[in-house]
Amino acid sequence: MLTLPVKLKNHLILLDIDGTITADGDDIISKGIFKKIQILKRANVIYLCSNRRPHARNQKLARDLGVHYLRTELRKPNPFIKKFIKNPQKLPLIVIGDKWLTDGFFARNIKAKFIKINRIVSGHESFLIKISYWLDDILWLAKKLIKLA
Repeated sequence: MLTLPVKLKNHLILLDIDGTITADGDDIISKGIFKKIQILKRANVIYLCSNRRPHARNQKLARDLGVHYLRTELRKPNPFIKKFIKNPQKLPLIVIGDKWLTDGFFARNIKAKFIKINRIVSGHESFLIKISYWLDDILWLAKKLIKLA
């Protein structure tokens, strides 16, 4: 797993929010993450993409970062989300996120590369969120182990 990769160039990046650039449900982006996104957006097109509502919070984060927000009522990993992405240059797609079960499957469904990064946690996540993280981590590990076999 990685932190936000800053050396990508000429891609359209679908960047998850919760657990990827903020802790779950948070609206605070660390200075380090902010800087990395500023570097990434110099050579790439970036859309924030989240399953979490409200859209107002997500739009504010996108505005603060100076990137696009992919507003849709559809939820990852639904492949029809791709219809809402404006990509006239036909840049290769990359999904960056912390959860394989949503972000990883979303990437597969839209034929994008998936980059799984280290999850940002606050320690105040709900029990349900903690369980989903645990399940995702176990399945990601199993996937990697099966690939090695």
